[in-house]
Amino acid sequence: MNIRGLMTHHGQNKKYNMDLHNKKINEFTDWVYGTNSLTGGNDTEGLPVSGERIRELLQEKLKQPIFVYHDRDAHLYRIFSSEDAKTIWESDKTTYKDLEISNFVAPSEYVVNVDFTSSQLVYIRQGVEGQSGSKIKFNWKTQKADASN
Repeated sequence: MNIRGLMTHHGQNKKYNMDLHNKKINEFTDWVYGTNSLTGGNDTEGLPVSGERIRELLQEKLKQPIFVYHDRDAHLYRIFSSEDAKTIWESDKTTYKDLEISNFVAPSEYVVNVDFTSSQLVYIRQGVEGQSGSKIKFNWKTQKADASN
């Protein structure tokens, strides 16, 4: 599609005439070169994508929930635009690192369980006159939060 119009650049109006791709695109289409990171093909015949189609894609994506992936090896929650984006990212994490929108540290997977050995308070007389206190004996252990006791 050939687009003609008037563009303002640094306060100056300039006429432009360029061919743009004006068909529906998906989240994996490069807006400038048309390369599809999912298929490896070219969705736009090498033409840059029109602003109208970019706006359409962004409006659609804003209505869809993000995909959150719990990466247990890295102890992170990783955020992607879709499950497809996460799948591509997993195929080559270096090449497709930009598909990960963000990440944050996962809360600890461990909990502390306290097992009171005695529920009775034991009176302790300290060595310094006039000081005293109470003592409770207990055991503790750490375990994965989803493990049974």
